[in-house]
Amino acid sequence: MAGRKNYAPAQPRHRHAGDEIASFEFDGLPITLYGAQVENLSPTKHYRSDTLIINCLGKNLRRQNIIVGKPKRLSKGLDEFALEPEELCLDIEDREAPRLSPKFWYALRDLIVKHRYTKIIPCCFGGHGRTGTVACCLLVAFGVAGSAESAVKLVRKTYCERAVESKAQIDYINAVVKEGK
Repeated sequence: MAGRKNYAPAQPRHRHAGDEIASFEFDGLPITLYGAQVENLSPTKHYRSDTLIINCLGKNLRRQNIIVGKPKRLSKGLDEFALEPEELCLDIEDREAPRLSPKFWYALRDLIVKHRYTKIIPCCFGGHGRTGTVACCLLVAFGVAGSAESAVKLVRKTYCERAVESKAQIDYINAVVKEGK
């Protein structure tokens, strides 16, 4: 495939369509974290107002034919944080770590609670690296996982054994853990 770095389809492609990663409670709010491939989010499904989709596609890839509100890009970390009622778009390149301050995840956690989102669905093209990284960062920010290792282990056990694909992503999750201490 032209343009894709390190592409090696060694295993059959998984189809992640809103698979549950973890359910937990934070400040009295029950939250369920899911993971998905962006192409498997239904274009006709009405996502309720208690659902937050975190679109993790890079700036050159956007979801098409899925209308869930007007996506806004996060351009400068916490300085220009924009949260739409149903979708948050993050520009994260394939196999890379987010270019966001680790503090971002704690601010996002607070906004999730403030806006009473009970279903959180990070998604990316393959549903592995970026989706898994975002899921791990959220598990750390919500206090479900106390280390990058435990977050990655949980996501790989309950969601996908191929989640979190690179050392850069694991190092970033470690930075999020360190920020919370």
